[in-house]
Amino acid sequence: GNTRGSYPPEESTKKQGGKREAGDIRRTFKALEKKMKVSNRASNLDKEAEDKVHQAQILQRKTEKLKAASHSGFAVTGIAVDGINKTLITVGADAKLILWNFKTHAPHNKCPIMLPAPATRLCHVRD
Repeated sequence: GNTRGSYPPEESTKKQGGKREAGDIRRTFKALEKKMKVSNRASNLDKEAEDKVHQAQILQRKTEKLKAASHSGFAVTGIAVDGINKTLITVGADAKLILWNFKTHAPHNKCPIMLPAPATRLCHVRD
């Protein structure tokens, strides 16, 4: 046995002899790599095709939203920028008020906002 007052050696100094620890990340990585090697290549190709279709649908929705929000064929009669330079505000002769995002160059989610009459000018007061 151990002498009085001595402690058994720590588990980290002993060889584990094939024991598995719960939460061992190496074991998880090995299992994932094995699954990826065994996975069906046809299902991966199907997933890639579905992703391409999904990306095309997203691009089409963005293009349609941009067309609906633009002042195409009409004059832009007013431009203003908000106080923190994140949003550009435009109004036009087509009676649309559009909020544009500076970073994405895309219209705001709820745009365009239809005005009751075409705008002749935009007066933005910063306070």
